[in-house]
Amino acid sequence: MSIRTCRLAISLGIILAFVLGYYLGINLVLPGSANKLFRDASDTGYFAALISLASLDRLERGDADGAKRLLAQNVSSYCRSDMPDADPTRRAQFRHHAEELSARSAVLKELLAKSSP
Repeated sequence: MSIRTCRLAISLGIILAFVLGYYLGINLVLPGSANKLFRDASDTGYFAALISLASLDRLERGDADGAKRLLAQNVSSYCRSDMPDADPTRRAQFRHHAEELSARSAVLKELLAKSSP
């Protein structure tokens, strides 16, 4: 057996071991956690799309105030939620941007005042 063939066999063995370990880890050790992670990610995307669709529908019907209220409710509910973020500074930055926008949006200002800590 040549050195090149030996190196190829070792490389394929390492790759196969990695793939097998990944498969076993995902399917046997972490099935609930991994499935929940993927489901939560798709739920978040669905929720964002649902809010966008409802807002667009209200705008198309000429209900700009209703669309503003729907979006402002979503922003304020995020600001007052207890769910932890992956980045601890993200919620504070989001709140800061929301408060800046509330200077121009009366409905957002009203809803943020209700959600103040």
